[in-house]
Amino acid sequence: MKTADRPGRRGRRRLGIKWKLLVYLLCFVAVMLGCLWLFQVVFLESFYKSIKEQNLKDCRAQVVRQLARQESPEDFLATLALKEGVAAAIYTTQGQLRYSVVTSPGETITRLGSNTIDQLAAQIEASGEILFVSAPRLQYKSWMAADDGGGYLFGKSKFPTQLSPPELNIQPRDSTIDNIQTLILGTAVSLPGGEEGYLFLSTALTPVSTTTQTLQVQLIYISLLLVALSAVLALFLSRRITSPIVSISQTARELAGGNYSVTFHESGYREAGELAETLNYAAEELSKVDHLRRELVANISHDLRTPLTLIAGYAEMMRDLPGENTPENLNVILEEVNRMSSLVTDVLDLSQLEAGAQKLTPTRFSLTELGRETVERLGALLAPQGYRLIWSADREVQVQADENKIYQVLYNLVNNAVTYTGADKAVFVSQTVREGMAYLQVRDTGKGIAPDDLPYIWDRYYKQTGSHKRPTVGTGLGLSIVKGVLELHQLPYGVESSSAGTTFWFAIPLAEGDAPPAGR
Repeated sequence: MKTADRPGRRGRRRLGIKWKLLVYLLCFVAVMLGCLWLFQVVFLESFYKSIKEQNLKDCRAQVVRQLARQESPEDFLATLALKEGVAAAIYTTQGQLRYSVVTSPGETITRLGSNTIDQLAAQIEASGEILFVSAPRLQYKSWMAADDGGGYLFGKSKFPTQLSPPELNIQPRDSTIDNIQTLILGTAVSLPGGEEGYLFLSTALTPVSTTTQTLQVQLIYISLLLVALSAVLALFLSRRITSPIVSISQTARELAGGNYSVTFHESGYREAGELAETLNYAAEELSKVDHLRRELVANISHDLRTPLTLIAGYAEMMRDLPGENTPENLNVILEEVNRMSSLVTDVLDLSQLEAGAQKLTPTRFSLTELGRETVERLGALLAPQGYRLIWSADREVQVQADENKIYQVLYNLVNNAVTYTGADKAVFVSQTVREGMAYLQVRDTGKGIAPDDLPYIWDRYYKQTGSHKRPTVGTGLGLSIVKGVLELHQLPYGVESSSAGTTFWFAIPLAEGDAPPAGR
């Protein structure tokens, strides 16, 4: 036969908080490092060029605005070169250099020939602007050796071009040969005085390979450091988080073992404190339930012991004493048997109500007739003992509910009132109608219920302090059954008590078509 695993065994097969935190932190670190590698290494060059391109376009817009004001752009171009590191050259449509500012000797854009200007102008007229990267300076040297002069402007063009190196006619640089490229932006502009021309802006593209290598080395060390820190942080956090939980878990085992006096310490973080507070409340309620359960067992034992003792006593007397086998003695035995049967039935009804096993079968019936018949039946039964049950109703009403269960409610309320009524042995049962509801009240003339007991008299197993007595009619479990039935119907109910007596009440909506008379 397959046996269920104990909670402890199931828990050992799962990852603890320490390891889960470690896994989560490592995953987070891996994601962050992956992002760093992508953005700082893989896409670094792409981002660098995009930023440079956008910077050139922003500078182009500023120069165009300056030219639109018909002012000489020389001072502005000098400022632009100083702040942004952008070289600038403005040519007329005839290829004449009108304005220029360089950031390094031998700047390419200041040495364009007329043929080159014509070819670039054609590209500008076709596309609106041109944006390209010049060849690395290392290529100038090799081309010079092959062709004895000239220059190669385009290393990697971003637009189709038909230009060939000899046609550009650009003088090579005499500066140090290196692998630096130049990003060039060209566009048409209007010069001061209304003349048309072309603006060329350039900025150096420093190779990022060395930077990338540096970042790779740094990221390796950062990765190792972050992995180590995540492990340490996981251990630290797991202890801080699990410490209150472990303490609560150990105390909960004591609670499960039946020790309801345990206290859960509200330490640590807020959620652990709230859990401890909730468990303290649960322990307190379980302690109350256990106490009430013990009282219930004691009370039921008391109520069962009395009829059993009477039955045994009368049976022995009828067996041992001649002439005692009388109908009166047999009637006492039958009454006690009926009392025990009622007690067992009430206990079963209460258990079914609390378990939600009982179902409603609503029907339309006369609440007034039900109340009248219940009072007459119980009044006739209790009259020989001196009890008076008085019924009153303002009018006949019809309701829609489970008639048998409403009778059970009324029967238990009347029995409870009979048990605790005053010396006059009077119980008043009344029916009133207001605002579409029929109210039934059961009032006794006893000494009332203590205010401290009122909130608890409906609770299961509860009895008033020092008030347990063998009921005249019923079993003493009536109020718990009344609460269960009325809540099953979702009906309002309540109790009012004073030194002059106690009144229990409940209300049922009038059945459809049974509206109260006008003015009520």
